[in-house]
Amino acid sequence: MKTDFDNLKKYLGESAIFLAIVTACLYISGYSFYASYFYRLSVPLKFLNLQIIDYMSVSFLPISFLIILLLIFFGLWSHEPKNRLEALGGNLFLFVAAILTIYEGKSIINDETFLFIYIILIIVCILIFVIMSYMKISFAYNLFKSPLSFKLSFLIFCLSLLIILSSILGDSAAENLIQVKGDQLEIQFFLKDNTDTQFQNKTFKFVMQLEDRYYVLEKNDTVHDYPKLYIIPTDQVAMATVHRVNN
Repeated sequence: MKTDFDNLKKYLGESAIFLAIVTACLYISGYSFYASYFYRLSVPLKFLNLQIIDYMSVSFLPISFLIILLLIFFGLWSHEPKNRLEALGGNLFLFVAAILTIYEGKSIINDETFLFIYIILIIVCILIFVIMSYMKISFAYNLFKSPLSFKLSFLIFCLSLLIILSSILGDSAAENLIQVKGDQLEIQFFLKDNTDTQFQNKTFKFVMQLEDRYYVLEKNDTVHDYPKLYIIPTDQVAMATVHRVNN
Protein backbone atom coordinates (compact mmCIF):
# COMPACT_ATOMS: atom_id res chain seq x y z
CA MET A 1 0.00 0.00 0.00
CA LYS A 2 1.38 3.36 -1.03
CA THR A 3 1.82 5.98 1.66
CA ASP A 4 1.57 9.75 1.32
CA PHE A 5 5.36 9.87 1.34
CA ASP A 6 5.52 7.51 -1.64
CA ASN A 7 3.02 9.64 -3.53
CA LEU A 8 5.03 12.75 -2.68
CA LYS A 9 8.25 11.18 -3.98
CA LYS A 10 6.51 10.19 -7.21
CA TYR A 11 5.05 13.68 -7.62
CA LEU A 12 8.40 15.35 -6.97
CA GLY A 13 10.13 12.97 -9.35
CA GLU A 14 7.66 13.66 -12.14
CA SER A 15 7.84 17.39 -11.43
CA ALA A 16 11.63 17.32 -11.59
CA ILE A 17 11.56 15.52 -14.95
CA PHE A 18 9.00 17.97 -16.32
CA LEU A 19 11.02 20.96 -15.06
CA ALA A 20 14.20 19.54 -16.61
CA ILE A 21 12.47 19.09 -19.99
CA VAL A 22 11.02 22.61 -19.93
CA THR A 23 14.39 24.10 -18.95
CA ALA A 24 16.14 22.17 -21.73
CA CYS A 25 13.60 23.39 -24.31
CA LEU A 26 14.02 26.99 -23.13
CA TYR A 27 17.80 26.72 -23.32
CA ILE A 28 17.82 25.06 -26.75
CA SER A 29 15.42 27.66 -28.11
CA GLY A 30 17.41 30.56 -26.69
CA TYR A 31 20.71 29.14 -27.90
CA SER A 32 19.31 28.69 -31.41
CA PHE A 33 18.02 32.27 -31.36
CA TYR A 34 21.35 33.77 -30.28
CA ALA A 35 23.40 31.50 -32.55
CA SER A 36 21.48 32.78 -35.57
CA TYR A 37 21.36 36.36 -34.25
CA PHE A 38 25.09 36.72 -33.59
CA TYR A 39 26.07 34.79 -36.70
CA ARG A 40 24.24 37.39 -38.77
CA LEU A 41 26.07 40.17 -36.89
CA SER A 42 29.46 38.43 -37.30
CA VAL A 43 29.84 37.95 -33.54
CA PRO A 44 31.46 34.61 -32.53
CA LEU A 45 28.94 33.18 -30.07
CA LYS A 46 31.42 30.67 -28.63
CA PHE A 47 33.53 33.57 -27.32
CA LEU A 48 30.58 35.18 -25.52
CA ASN A 49 30.04 34.19 -21.92
CA LEU A 50 26.25 34.31 -21.95
CA GLN A 51 24.39 32.97 -18.93
CA ILE A 52 21.53 30.47 -18.97
CA ILE A 53 19.09 33.24 -18.06
CA ASP A 54 20.17 35.13 -21.20
CA TYR A 55 19.22 32.19 -23.39
CA MET A 56 15.95 31.58 -21.59
CA SER A 57 14.88 35.23 -21.74
CA VAL A 58 14.59 35.18 -25.55
CA SER A 59 13.02 31.73 -25.83
CA PHE A 60 9.51 32.56 -24.65
CA LEU A 61 8.33 34.05 -27.96
CA PRO A 62 9.17 31.05 -30.20
CA ILE A 63 7.97 28.56 -27.58
CA SER A 64 4.72 30.49 -27.06
CA PHE A 65 4.16 30.58 -30.82
CA LEU A 66 4.71 26.83 -31.11
CA ILE A 67 2.46 26.03 -28.13
CA ILE A 68 -0.37 28.20 -29.48
CA LEU A 69 -0.03 26.59 -32.91
CA LEU A 70 -0.15 23.09 -31.38
CA LEU A 71 -3.14 23.91 -29.16
CA ILE A 72 -5.13 25.33 -32.04
CA PHE A 73 -4.07 22.52 -34.35
CA PHE A 74 -4.88 19.59 -32.07
CA GLY A 75 -7.74 21.27 -30.22
CA LEU A 76 -9.70 21.84 -33.42
CA TRP A 77 -8.62 19.02 -35.72
CA SER A 78 -7.82 15.95 -33.57
CA HIS A 79 -11.12 14.27 -34.47
CA GLU A 80 -11.88 12.29 -37.61
CA PRO A 81 -12.47 14.75 -40.46
CA LYS A 82 -16.03 14.91 -41.74
CA ASN A 83 -15.20 16.95 -44.82
CA ARG A 84 -12.23 18.25 -46.79
CA LEU A 85 -12.13 21.54 -44.88
CA GLU A 86 -11.58 19.74 -41.57
CA ALA A 87 -8.95 17.53 -43.20
CA LEU A 88 -7.23 20.69 -44.46
CA GLY A 89 -7.13 22.05 -40.90
CA GLY A 90 -5.73 18.75 -39.65
CA ASN A 91 -2.79 19.07 -42.05
CA LEU A 92 -2.12 22.76 -41.44
CA PHE A 93 0.59 22.22 -38.81
CA LEU A 94 2.50 19.87 -41.08
CA PHE A 95 2.31 22.38 -43.93
CA VAL A 96 3.52 25.30 -41.77
CA ALA A 97 6.38 23.17 -40.42
CA ALA A 98 7.47 22.22 -43.95
CA ILE A 99 7.43 25.84 -45.15
CA LEU A 100 9.44 27.00 -42.10
CA THR A 101 11.98 24.24 -42.70
CA ILE A 102 12.37 25.19 -46.37
CA TYR A 103 12.72 28.87 -45.42
CA GLU A 104 15.44 28.07 -42.89
CA GLY A 105 17.24 25.95 -45.46
CA LYS A 106 17.18 28.83 -47.91
CA SER A 107 18.65 31.20 -45.32
CA ILE A 108 21.48 28.76 -44.56
CA ILE A 109 22.29 28.11 -48.23
CA ASN A 110 21.80 31.62 -49.54
CA ASP A 111 22.60 30.92 -53.16
CA GLU A 112 20.46 32.04 -56.08
CA THR A 113 21.39 28.90 -58.01
CA PHE A 114 19.37 26.87 -55.51
CA LEU A 115 16.31 29.07 -55.89
CA PHE A 116 14.56 26.61 -58.22
CA ILE A 117 15.03 23.84 -55.64
CA TYR A 118 13.22 25.89 -52.99
CA ILE A 119 10.42 26.68 -55.43
CA ILE A 120 10.04 22.99 -56.32
CA LEU A 121 10.00 21.99 -52.63
CA ILE A 122 7.29 24.54 -51.86
CA ILE A 123 5.21 23.33 -54.81
CA VAL A 124 5.61 19.71 -53.63
CA CYS A 125 4.52 20.67 -50.10
CA ILE A 126 1.45 22.46 -51.45
CA LEU A 127 0.54 19.46 -53.63
CA ILE A 128 0.88 17.01 -50.72
CA PHE A 129 -1.14 19.36 -48.51
CA VAL A 130 -3.92 19.65 -51.10
CA ILE A 131 -3.98 15.92 -51.98
CA MET A 132 -4.14 14.83 -48.32
CA SER A 133 -6.93 17.31 -47.64
CA TYR A 134 -8.84 16.29 -50.78
CA MET A 135 -8.65 12.64 -49.74
CA LYS A 136 -9.85 13.58 -46.22
CA ILE A 137 -6.59 12.44 -44.62
CA SER A 138 -5.98 14.36 -41.40
CA PHE A 139 -2.46 14.33 -39.96
CA ALA A 140 -3.73 15.41 -36.53
CA TYR A 141 -6.31 12.62 -36.33
CA ASN A 142 -3.91 9.94 -37.55
CA LEU A 143 -1.29 11.10 -35.06
CA PHE A 144 -3.69 10.48 -32.18
CA LYS A 145 -4.36 6.95 -33.45
CA SER A 146 -0.66 6.20 -34.01
CA PRO A 147 1.50 4.12 -31.62
CA LEU A 148 3.62 5.67 -28.90
CA SER A 149 6.84 5.44 -30.91
CA PHE A 150 5.40 7.62 -33.65
CA LYS A 151 4.18 10.16 -31.08
CA LEU A 152 7.66 10.33 -29.58
CA SER A 153 9.06 10.90 -33.06
CA PHE A 154 6.59 13.75 -33.45
CA LEU A 155 7.85 15.31 -30.20
CA ILE A 156 11.39 15.21 -31.59
CA PHE A 157 10.06 16.80 -34.76
CA CYS A 158 8.45 19.58 -32.67
CA LEU A 159 11.80 20.20 -30.96
CA SER A 160 13.46 20.49 -34.36
CA LEU A 161 10.74 22.89 -35.44
CA LEU A 162 11.34 24.96 -32.29
CA ILE A 163 15.02 25.22 -33.18
CA ILE A 164 14.17 26.30 -36.72
CA LEU A 165 11.62 28.86 -35.52
CA SER A 166 14.06 30.30 -32.97
CA SER A 167 16.77 30.54 -35.63
CA ILE A 168 14.42 32.37 -37.99
CA LEU A 169 13.43 34.86 -35.26
CA GLY A 170 17.08 35.41 -34.32
CA ASP A 171 18.08 36.07 -37.91
CA SER A 172 15.09 38.40 -38.33
CA ALA A 173 16.04 40.38 -35.20
CA ALA A 174 19.60 40.82 -36.47
CA GLU A 175 18.34 41.79 -39.91
CA ASN A 176 16.12 44.48 -38.39
CA LEU A 177 19.13 45.87 -36.54
CA ILE A 178 21.21 45.94 -39.72
CA GLN A 179 18.44 47.36 -41.89
CA VAL A 180 17.53 49.94 -39.20
CA LYS A 181 13.96 48.78 -38.64
CA GLY A 182 11.86 49.16 -35.49
CA ASP A 183 13.05 50.34 -32.08
CA GLN A 184 16.83 50.45 -31.70
CA LEU A 185 19.44 51.83 -29.34
CA GLU A 186 22.09 54.22 -30.58
CA ILE A 187 25.23 54.92 -28.60
CA GLN A 188 27.82 57.67 -28.76
CA PHE A 189 31.25 57.29 -27.14
CA PHE A 190 33.49 59.86 -25.50
CA LEU A 191 36.87 58.15 -25.21
CA LYS A 192 39.61 58.81 -22.70
CA ASP A 193 42.03 59.18 -25.59
CA ASN A 194 40.88 62.38 -27.27
CA THR A 195 43.22 61.80 -30.20
CA ASP A 196 41.33 58.69 -31.32
CA THR A 197 39.01 60.07 -33.99
CA GLN A 198 37.65 56.72 -35.21
CA PHE A 199 35.11 56.43 -32.38
CA GLN A 200 35.18 59.86 -30.79
CA ASN A 201 31.79 61.65 -30.94
CA LYS A 202 30.40 59.19 -33.51
CA THR A 203 27.05 57.42 -33.29
CA PHE A 204 26.83 53.63 -33.53
CA LYS A 205 24.08 51.03 -33.37
CA PHE A 206 24.21 49.38 -29.97
CA VAL A 207 24.26 45.56 -29.95
CA MET A 208 25.15 44.75 -26.35
CA GLN A 209 27.55 45.34 -23.47
CA LEU A 210 29.14 42.19 -22.07
CA GLU A 211 32.22 41.45 -19.98
CA ASP A 212 33.65 44.99 -20.03
CA ARG A 213 33.18 45.33 -23.78
CA TYR A 214 30.79 47.25 -25.98
CA TYR A 215 29.58 45.55 -29.16
CA VAL A 216 28.39 48.09 -31.72
CA LEU A 217 27.70 48.30 -35.44
CA GLU A 218 28.66 51.16 -37.66
CA LYS A 219 25.83 53.49 -38.59
CA ASN A 220 25.83 54.43 -42.27
CA ASP A 221 23.26 55.75 -44.68
CA THR A 222 24.25 52.89 -47.00
CA VAL A 223 23.12 49.50 -45.69
CA HIS A 224 25.60 46.65 -46.13
CA ASP A 225 24.82 42.95 -46.11
CA TYR A 226 27.65 42.39 -43.65
CA PRO A 227 28.22 45.55 -41.59
CA LYS A 228 31.35 46.19 -39.56
CA LEU A 229 31.19 45.15 -35.93
CA TYR A 230 33.31 47.04 -33.41
CA ILE A 231 34.32 45.69 -29.99
CA ILE A 232 35.34 48.53 -27.65
CA PRO A 233 36.77 47.84 -24.16
CA THR A 234 34.95 49.79 -21.47
CA ASP A 235 38.22 50.95 -19.88
CA GLN A 236 38.84 53.09 -22.98
CA VAL A 237 35.51 54.89 -22.62
CA ALA A 238 35.22 57.99 -20.45
CA MET A 239 31.47 58.36 -21.04
CA ALA A 240 28.78 56.98 -23.33
CA THR A 241 25.31 58.27 -24.17
CA VAL A 242 22.54 55.92 -25.25
CA HIS A 243 19.19 56.86 -26.72
CA ARG A 244 16.32 54.94 -28.29
CA VAL A 245 15.20 55.62 -31.83
CA ASN A 246 12.12 54.37 -33.65
CA ASN A 247 12.60 53.86 -37.38
